[in-house]
Amino acid sequence: MKRISILLAAMAAFGLSVPAAAEGASHRIIIWYKAAPGHQLDLLKWLAEQDRLAEAAGTPRLQLYVHSSGSDWDYLVIQDETTREQEAALEATARRLSINRSPSVAIELRRHIISHEDMRAWGPMTPAEYLKRVSER
Repeated sequence: MKRISILLAAMAAFGLSVPAAAEGASHRIIIWYKAAPGHQLDLLKWLAEQDRLAEAAGTPRLQLYVHSSGSDWDYLVIQDETTREQEAALEATARRLSINRSPSVAIELRRHIISHEDMRAWGPMTPAEYLKRVSER
């Protein structure tokens, strides 16, 4: 619950707006990273490379939030869950740009972090939009 509160506060602090209609809501992947000592810049470079890949492939880019106070994390990333077509575009673009997308990319990431926590969430939407959706079922 504490992580959800942090996420909502971060979204409000950075002016993330909520769309008018819940039909636009989709699954998002939300990840908190705690960088290994001395690896903040390396982690940022790794994230920038992932974002460069997404941009080149024409898929949704990462949304990065940088810790300013509160809980023990360095970076929060929100990204859209990808479709099969988007994954194929990412794979093709990664080959063209010589960007690692193999399972070893997770080992590369873990050199730069102490911990991470990720989850999937559906949104954004207003509470009223979600109430309407759950009431219709």
